[in-house]
Amino acid sequence: MLRFLCFSFGIGLLLMGIMLGGELRLFIDWPSLMMTVGGGFIFCYGVHSPSALNEALRMANGSGSVSPADAQRYDAVLETFSNTLIASGVIGTLIGMVNMLANMDEPKHIGPACAVAILTLLYAAILSGVVINPLRGRLKSRVDGVMASSKGPSATLPASFFIMISILLMTMTVLEIS
Repeated sequence: MLRFLCFSFGIGLLLMGIMLGGELRLFIDWPSLMMTVGGGFIFCYGVHSPSALNEALRMANGSGSVSPADAQRYDAVLETFSNTLIASGVIGTLIGMVNMLANMDEPKHIGPACAVAILTLLYAAILSGVVINPLRGRLKSRVDGVMASSKGPSATLPASFFIMISILLMTMTVLEIS
């Protein structure tokens, strides 16, 4: 119950931040969402079967103890899924940047292309950092008789934020030039 309450409160805070800064509809872009989520699933399926991902998500969200071997197997699947979500977000960002730079002579096309670029990375960061990585932590904390050791924070998410800040700075520079 506490997990559901905290997750709901976190989503509420994200939505409040969106609503205070603008309209919710500005943050919904179906091509970006399809590119990020679809790419995350498809690329993950290239490494692990759909049933392996489904089982890993179910086990991570379940209760009770998990054997160390199962935890290691499920964590590998969830790590792949998290990484493919981030990779799809970065690829979508690069596609959006290419579209933006290709339309520099038409200023009205720069904004939508920039939005696609930033939203794909936003979706990837939310799904990987707010959904998948906490599930991985939950899975590791339920290993039978072993205190789950953490390798420390993942370098993938901070790297994604660095890329996002770099893209924002490039976008601001490009908009000042035109």
